[in-house]
Amino acid sequence: MKKLSLTIVMSLLVVASFGQKKVLSEAKKELESDKPNLTDARNLINAALENPETKDNAETWYVAGLIENKQFDLERAKELIGQKADEVLMYDGLGNIMPFFIKADEIDQAPDAKGKVKPKYRKDMKAIMIANRLYYINAGAYFWEKKDYPKSYKLFQQYLDIPKMKMFEGEDLISKDTLYSQIKFYSALCVSQLGDRQKTIEAYEDLKDDGYNENEVYQYLCSEYEQSKDTVNLIKTLREGCDKFPGESFYLLSLINQ
Repeated sequence: MKKLSLTIVMSLLVVASFGQKKVLSEAKKELESDKPNLTDARNLINAALENPETKDNAETWYVAGLIENKQFDLERAKELIGQKADEVLMYDGLGNIMPFFIKADEIDQAPDAKGKVKPKYRKDMKAIMIANRLYYINAGAYFWEKKDYPKSYKLFQQYLDIPKMKMFEGEDLISKDTLYSQIKFYSALCVSQLGDRQKTIEAYEDLKDDGYNENEVYQYLCSEYEQSKDTVNLIKTLREGCDKFPGESFYLLSLINQ
């Protein structure tokens, strides 16, 4: 009787595992169809992301990222042929890719039972992130114009964070990027709209010597210190500004006022 019960339990476990793998397979099948239903694909992959049988598989998270990338690609394709794209759908999809790929890569890089690392998805994920990267600037700018500063910040920041992803470890994507400091500046402007003064100060401090709009950065930073009533750092920054921009009267007049 005990043997029979154990057999039944084991059979149920196999069926459950097979069922979840089938869900993942169905999500991939939907994604690869000529007219994919992304709502159905997301429902399927969300179930796989929560199920113990599939939530720790790199492929599950990889496919979840592919679904978001497909949403981005479908809307971008409309633009390429002169049709009206749904920019919110397009850029929301773009912004959702990275978290899934980070998790997929983390699992993909884990050693197997023999201690060997055999990644299956990193190459494809890297190609997608590089191909999409400049669009994160467009996305951040779009939401900035709409005054949706949280989304704008998220997308500008993702542009900045792509070179720091583990999958790009050892590759210098920042020093060759002529737009990097500019996007850092835009990201800081977004933070200033979110009401987090400390985070805003940190963003401007990080920008001070980047060579992009430094005079503006120093003046914004002075304003943040003044509003936070941090007189010590305000005077320190004003003095730095006097030395760095001797032709700019703002710093000297502000020091006199202090």
